[in-house]
Amino acid sequence: MTESGPEAPRVSVIVPTYNRAAMVCDAIESVLAQTAETFEVLVIDDGSTDDTAARVEGRFGSDPRVRYVRKDNGGTATARQLGLELARGTYLALLDDDDRYLPRFFESQSAFLDEHDDVDLVFCDARLDAETRESIPSIFGLAGYQPPLSAETLAGRSWALPVMMMLRTGVARKIGFESDFPWNEDRDFLWRFYAAGGRAAKNPDNLSVYRWHEGDLGTPMKSRSGLEYLRGHLALAQRYAPMVKNPKHMLRRAHQNLALALIDEGLSREARPHLWQWWRRKPDSVRALRLLVRSLFAG
Repeated sequence: MTESGPEAPRVSVIVPTYNRAAMVCDAIESVLAQTAETFEVLVIDDGSTDDTAARVEGRFGSDPRVRYVRKDNGGTATARQLGLELARGTYLALLDDDDRYLPRFFESQSAFLDEHDDVDLVFCDARLDAETRESIPSIFGLAGYQPPLSAETLAGRSWALPVMMMLRTGVARKIGFESDFPWNEDRDFLWRFYAAGGRAAKNPDNLSVYRWHEGDLGTPMKSRSGLEYLRGHLALAQRYAPMVKNPKHMLRRAHQNLALALIDEGLSREARPHLWQWWRRKPDSVRALRLLVRSLFAG
């Protein structure tokens, strides 16, 4: 299947979904409200057990721009990968089922890529809407924030959300979405993007909305203890540490975050090897040493 052609859309947006019938319809509506004219919406249902199929097909079944595809449950990465295989657009956008685009997302992001031939992926600004905490009008405006524009920044504290991204479909196909990290697939994708020589840039326009939900990490496809996310984060650090100049800091931070989360859950014994790795990489950390000693007596 070609990326472009006389009848091909300019942008393909992949919307993986699982048991979010009401929210996914809002996400789709935000795509249909775009100022850009030629796009397709690939709704990849990852084996939902609610009425997602009936709602999506009942509401959008007559719109040729919306394609609903159901698959067996396999996680976000497999859903994104199937959408990528079906995508026909020159550019690719990644929209989670509970997030939304503002009307100029496609227009601004695609124009940026048109104007910058040396850029493969562009991050736009976004706002964060929270249910039980203060909303954030600009992620780019957060103190110290920077999007992950290289492997080195990705190894630090930089981060980005799928709803902020647009990239060239041909580049995405060469990389793909892997299921080795079912709960960290977006960050894994970025690591492999930079390993393949990908180039990214920042678009200052505020163009999308990320919805934060207390008690999970954004979607039932990923709902679980935050420990699973942090274990995945450590596995990513261990895999991609050779890509960065100073892997020690990257690995120390991953062990530290997992150790502290395990201690918060009362799992001091399980935290012990991560406390050791934290202290080994930062022997002047009094906190790491104190927690490590305590873990020795935790049983």
